[in-house]
Amino acid sequence: MAEETSTPIIATDAAPVAPATETSDGIPKLPPRMDRPDRNAYDRNKAALEADIKTLTAKREKMFQSIKDAEGGGSDTREARSTLLDSMKELVAGVRVVRKQKEDLFSKRNAIFDQQKKERETLKSMRDGLDRFKSVEDIDNAIKKMEYEQSTSSMTLNEEKAMMLKIKEMVKMKGAVAEYDTAAKALKAKDGAGDELKVLCSAKVKEVEAVQAKITVVKAELDKLNVVRDSKRGKVQPLRDEHTKIKKQIDDKYTELKAGNAKWRKDNDKFFDHMNKVKVIKAQIRKAEDELYQKEREEERREREIEEEKQKPWLQEIALCDNLMAYLNGCKPSEDVPVAPTVTSNNKKSSDSGEAMFAVTKKKKKKRKKKGATGKTRINHDFNTINSFSTLAKHSKIKLNTPKTVGDIDDAVAALEKIKAYYDTRPRDPKKKKKAESGESKSNKKTKDGPSKGSKLSTPYGEVTVEKKRKDGVVVAKLPWGQIFISA
Repeated sequence: MAEETSTPIIATDAAPVAPATETSDGIPKLPPRMDRPDRNAYDRNKAALEADIKTLTAKREKMFQSIKDAEGGGSDTREARSTLLDSMKELVAGVRVVRKQKEDLFSKRNAIFDQQKKERETLKSMRDGLDRFKSVEDIDNAIKKMEYEQSTSSMTLNEEKAMMLKIKEMVKMKGAVAEYDTAAKALKAKDGAGDELKVLCSAKVKEVEAVQAKITVVKAELDKLNVVRDSKRGKVQPLRDEHTKIKKQIDDKYTELKAGNAKWRKDNDKFFDHMNKVKVIKAQIRKAEDELYQKEREEERREREIEEEKQKPWLQEIALCDNLMAYLNGCKPSEDVPVAPTVTSNNKKSSDSGEAMFAVTKKKKKKRKKKGATGKTRINHDFNTINSFSTLAKHSKIKLNTPKTVGDIDDAVAALEKIKAYYDTRPRDPKKKKKAESGESKSNKKTKDGPSKGSKLSTPYGEVTVEKKRKDGVVVAKLPWGQIFISA
């Protein structure tokens, strides 16, 4: 047989991981790039080895079949022996079945004979206690004979008494004699019960002997074929040597395949370990960059706070007071009626914190004539205007009522001027420190479940009473002039 050429599995050697260095800013650098092991080259080499193993395995199986044929004396001898062995198996199985049937028949016959023997012994023991009587008729005849003798012969008183006692005993024996008579007739009726089984047992014995004779003939034929087979077994050893050689080549291929797989796994693990280290270093780089970014942001925030300190505080609130006063003055009876200014609340922080508390945009006035406006004429404000009045009153803690009629405008303007003067002289609020995490978690826990029914809530429209909380988390609250829906 020609020697098979080995195809080694080649995996790309992975470069060692270089230690990461840091820049002047303290940010680590990534290690040099590592090439990934070549999966395609590994798969090609693996497929070549598996193909060689498959070819050698087919050759080995063919060689094994040749060895089997040689050991069996050739294909003709092996097929003939196989046929005879199948016949032998069928005959042996058949004779086992017939023998089992024979044993069952013998067991039934022996059971019948044992029962009859037992009944005969019982009948014999009963007969031994009945003297010479075997039937009730025999006892009646004996009693009649004794009564005739008593009536026709002269007897003494003692003899007559003894005869009377004997007659009584014989009358008592009638029951036992009747039972014996019945048992004897039943036993006689059972005579010949095992004759049929005797015939069947004899037939089964002959059937077993016939099958045994066939087995003997098949065994003789097998012995002849075994002689032929043994004469051809001398050719087996060279085939066995060739078979062993092929098996060694297959084992070598498997060893080479396992070594290639192990090397591939090792290189692959080395590459992924390198990538994991790269991920760690990238995370460190991101963290360092984030810290640097936060540091720059903090510096910008401090600079912005310094700039804000130089500016006058509460400019947004003062501007809002001016806008509201202009709006209210425009609501007084005149030819033109102004539209309420649009006041948008961006957040609840004051302008002193560096973020706008209100964004006020003015709309163009629509010219129309007022007819018969008096001090009792109602003024319809939009929600943003109402919110502006409420927020100013709450933030400044100075009483400020939203004017409902034209007659309330002067009081509201006076209150707004007072609030404006308050903000004009009010110093900047000190910066609030952030609450500790524990305090925040407690407040979050407190408000997590939401307000309960009947509780009070503070809103931009005033204090409200909670009526219910819907499944979608929206709180329905009651105002003096209607309902308000607050999302969770």
